[in-house]
Amino acid sequence: MQYLGKAIRAAALLAIAAYSTAGFAGSAEVTAGDGSRMTYEYTDTMVRMNSDEPNSWMVLRDGHAYMVSINDGQPMVIDANQAWRMASGIIGNAAPNVMNEQLQSIEATGRKETHAGVVGEVYKLRIQDSDGKVEEYEAVLSEDPRAVAFRDALITMSRTMAEAMGRTDLVDVKQSVPGKLMSMNKGVLRYGDDMTITALSNEPVDPSRFELPAQPTDMSGLGAILGGMNRGAPPPEDGVEDAPAGSGQPAQQAPTMRDVGRAIGELFGR
Repeated sequence: MQYLGKAIRAAALLAIAAYSTAGFAGSAEVTAGDGSRMTYEYTDTMVRMNSDEPNSWMVLRDGHAYMVSINDGQPMVIDANQAWRMASGIIGNAAPNVMNEQLQSIEATGRKETHAGVVGEVYKLRIQDSDGKVEEYEAVLSEDPRAVAFRDALITMSRTMAEAMGRTDLVDVKQSVPGKLMSMNKGVLRYGDDMTITALSNEPVDPSRFELPAQPTDMSGLGAILGGMNRGAPPPEDGVEDAPAGSGQPAQQAPTMRDVGRAIGELFGR
């Protein structure tokens, strides 16, 4: 599921908005700065993200995110909401750093660019992250309905992920990038070097694309497996608090992303 981090980052670049969106549908192909591609398919209630890995994708529906993979012809479905809750100390704590971005200013440059056959205006954005650091980005914005629909799909995706991680303490909508885009009635064609739209369509998506190929696997055992890994962990690195001296308890460490992957593998007998 290497595409998961890229998916979260792409959505987080537009922050989180508590808007109600409706009536959008279509698809978009996005190319990241490293050359990797993702294809988004969406309706006003569901989003599917397809990565370069043909046998792995994510579906957001019914307020849940599901990670799907096909291994040796067998489908495997993980309820990401449940997995994120079980591993909240890993993903949940890291997510706010990229999601809590606030828009300080936005200024038109007078330049234009064309992406996916759509002409947009180039703007300069000043963004402040959760640590107070301010950086400047270029964004290409357009009122084209296809770009606006993709914006709404990203907002839906971001909101679903934030709620799954228990992140309801996000920035004021008025200070967010999507809040400004909503007021301008614009969508994004390019965001810095991180995200460029290479294809856009407003053609309806077959509803079967959002169906799950199998029932989600119960992830309730993930915590116990991680706990067992934790008890057998090596001594902590510098800066990590050890167990109190004389307590008789082994040193405890937060599980790593590799531990989570191993734990999920054990749940599936792999």
